[in-house]
Amino acid sequence: MKHDISSMSPLYGITDGYNEDAVGLTYLSLLWIVDNSRIDWSRSLASAITTSDDQNFLVTLRPWVWSDGAPVTADDVKYYFELAVAMGPGWPLYGQGGLPQKVKSFDVLSPTQLRIVTTEKVNPAWFIYDGIADLTPLPRHAWAGRTLDEMYQGQSRADFFRPVDGPMMAAALNVGIDAVFVPNPAWPGPKLRLNRLIFTFLDSSGEALLGLRSGAVDLAGLPNTLYGRMAPPAGTHTVVLPQEPYQNMLIINYRNPAMAPFADARVRQAMEDAIDQPALVRDVFRGAGDVAYAPVESGMAGFVSPAIAAGRLPVGYDPARARALLAAAGYAPGARRDGQG
Repeated sequence: MKHDISSMSPLYGITDGYNEDAVGLTYLSLLWIVDNSRIDWSRSLASAITTSDDQNFLVTLRPWVWSDGAPVTADDVKYYFELAVAMGPGWPLYGQGGLPQKVKSFDVLSPTQLRIVTTEKVNPAWFIYDGIADLTPLPRHAWAGRTLDEMYQGQSRADFFRPVDGPMMAAALNVGIDAVFVPNPAWPGPKLRLNRLIFTFLDSSGEALLGLRSGAVDLAGLPNTLYGRMAPPAGTHTVVLPQEPYQNMLIINYRNPAMAPFADARVRQAMEDAIDQPALVRDVFRGAGDVAYAPVESGMAGFVSPAIAAGRLPVGYDPARARALLAAAGYAPGARRDGQG
């Protein structure tokens, strides 16, 4: 599968990893969330988010500017929200963090402050991390005349995305070939140490490694399937990035008779106890992973229960316990229960 950028839109291109990278270079969301789901306020457009009642949220912005010199304002944040509301379920993040359904009002109090009122009291961590964090200021002063259809049609045009407030701006996007970015001359952040950044779209990680060896590529990701098996090309520098927490879920339809065994929590626990996660991390992912025995990763301080933080987990790799749980649930080797093997 080709590693490609096809959209640079903060509205449409935010569900694909490569498009998200492009959007992140050019447009900044309110919050910069780092490892273990901490907010790095020094890198966030928002300088503070407070609530006294879990229903009224006051968001304060730090001074920032668009690449054309105009200030980034609270009204630019409201503009993005208005566009998301107009898109409805067509907005890729629709429903995430309660946006926009759980928002009762969205008011601009000043150029640097806005107040979001929810329809009911909400978990503030959930609403801030999953909702407010998705808000990305867009330049109302430059885009106000555009329709949603124009924004959709222009999502692959580099010249469409002006002005920007991120560190770089798109100079060219040749879908299927490459994307070229140059520094934003008005960027208020740390000085960039490059004059041009080119993403060359390759068909495989192997092709990327060949590009490193030949000198055609300066930077490439090394897949965990090759990490530890293949020495980096001479003259290259290897950096191991921290793990980014994410979660995939298996949703079971308990109304399906064929899934009846999984309605018993002991069966589900036995399945978890039978999976050798440490071996998977060691042998399959070459160390590039962490074991997880609960819905929330144990390393995410502040988001786990005291028991999990102390290492007391509901399940773990324990084949003997898995067999005992299955036996207690009526599922012994070779036995059948309720028509299930």
